[in-house]
Amino acid sequence: MKDGVVFPLNKDYELLLDTVIVNLKTKEVRSPLNEVSSFQTVLQEEIKDKKLSIQKGNGFKSLLADGREIVRFSKGYVTGFYAYKVEEVGNCFFNCHEYIKEVKLFKAKKIGMDSFVYAPIETLEINNVTEILSGSFSSLPRLKKLDLPNLKFLHGFTFCYLGVDNLSFPKLKQIYGPSIIQCDFLKQVDFPCLIRANQIVGNNLVLKRVNAPKLERIDGFSFYNCPAIEEINFEKLKVISSGFAGLKSVKKMNLPLLECVEENKPSFRDLNVQELVFPSLKKAGNGFIVQNPCLKKVFLPKLEETGIEFLSENPFLEEVDAPNLKKLKFSSFKKSRRIKLLKADSLEHMSRYVDFESMLQLKKLHAPNLSFEALSLLMMGFEKMNQTGVVFEKEFSSIKEVLKNCFSLENQEVLEETSKRREEEMEHPSECNE
Repeated sequence: MKDGVVFPLNKDYELLLDTVIVNLKTKEVRSPLNEVSSFQTVLQEEIKDKKLSIQKGNGFKSLLADGREIVRFSKGYVTGFYAYKVEEVGNCFFNCHEYIKEVKLFKAKKIGMDSFVYAPIETLEINNVTEILSGSFSSLPRLKKLDLPNLKFLHGFTFCYLGVDNLSFPKLKQIYGPSIIQCDFLKQVDFPCLIRANQIVGNNLVLKRVNAPKLERIDGFSFYNCPAIEEINFEKLKVISSGFAGLKSVKKMNLPLLECVEENKPSFRDLNVQELVFPSLKKAGNGFIVQNPCLKKVFLPKLEETGIEFLSENPFLEEVDAPNLKKLKFSSFKKSRRIKLLKADSLEHMSRYVDFESMLQLKKLHAPNLSFEALSLLMMGFEKMNQTGVVFEKEFSSIKEVLKNCFSLENQEVLEETSKRREEEMEHPSECNE
């Protein structure tokens, strides 16, 4: 048994194969450590009621069952395994096997947790698999190709640290957790039938393209730290819970049917795009579009509801067009200080804590439904900044003219009265509510 050498034990014709002993006469498979492993169970099933024999090859030997190769081994170490009957592989099937290079499971439909981990596998054929549990394929740097034509269900953290440069899942419809993580050579992933995913990919540094033409919903952050992705194109995506971050190579983003961003987390952050258009979006949470260093224009034709700081820290943002938005909340444009055009046809209300400094460059405000209260709030905010020296007189005169042009001349007296009343409220904030 020392060093895993193939040997006959007395007259029982026993072979030591890694962590199991195979009896060629009784067809019994057991572990010298009296532990039952997934590999042991599958091997027992494959050789049951079969005629066993040993065949010599070039530098290896093979265990045959009815003439078909089941195990290939060298000096007692398993280098290849071939299963023709098993339909379900249990947990930790080939976990930390140092010599296994080739595995073919011709009828397997389900793969257990942590089945192929820390192994030098170069060939893996599991074409009939329909479901894969968490952590099944991890730390397989020599695996350059993996075909899963029948996979339908995929759980979290399934593909990590693989050597593949392309993955395709032609029948996969749902992903239950972050599934493709830190595959350093992966360049393209195809999901032609994927409808819903709880995260998709993350920390794949050279990944350039993800194709998912039928994807309708994403839960959780996806594409986190995938700096090489060049285009986001999900034509049927309707709902995301968080969004996209760290896509520094993205030049184009096409999400024509996106209707809702659910969670109050930064959804589109640190992108390299100059323009963002969401033609169907109706609802967005806090920090919707933030910290995009190249963004200049945002068009949100159907947006009705948003959270606080929804367009904050976009240093070169100049144009905002949101014709259906009715209210601007706390710090909506925080540190986005180059906004020159704000078109908000339905805008009626603004939080008193709107970031006035972000509107200093404003040249045109199109908000015909903005209430006197909201307009006077803006006026008083800029007046107070002017009085404290934060805003120079020239800037103040310009912005004041922009705001006054939103209203007809006959309403100027009402505006002045409201402005005075709002000034009193701002001096005594504890005595009034927003």
